[in-house]
Amino acid sequence: MGRKVQVQATKYQRHVMSELFFNPDIVEAAMLGARGTVKTHAGCLISQVYLGMNPGEVGVAFRKTEKATEENIGAPFERIAAEMGVPWRYLKNKSEYIHPNGSVFRIRHCAS
Repeated sequence: MGRKVQVQATKYQRHVMSELFFNPDIVEAAMLGARGTVKTHAGCLISQVYLGMNPGEVGVAFRKTEKATEENIGAPFERIAAEMGVPWRYLKNKSEYIHPNGSVFRIRHCAS
């Protein structure tokens, strides 16, 4: 039996997550909204599940600055990976996480 990870999300975010997993025509997604609406958490969770299900895929997340990238994407991504028990490997020199199946999650800031 898999682990259960509870995610607080709005009705719209739940709809987006469902579409991302089950609509094969979607190749890119963005979540917009006010601060504190769980966009980053949901995005990190969706990325981990999708990349875990699809070996060799690549995901990218952006922030304005390197500090914001590490704090606002890297930290939640690592926390969710630990909760899910997935051993992502972080390559600091490339700012990317490698899933055991070969999928890659890149974190970038606007200058990169």
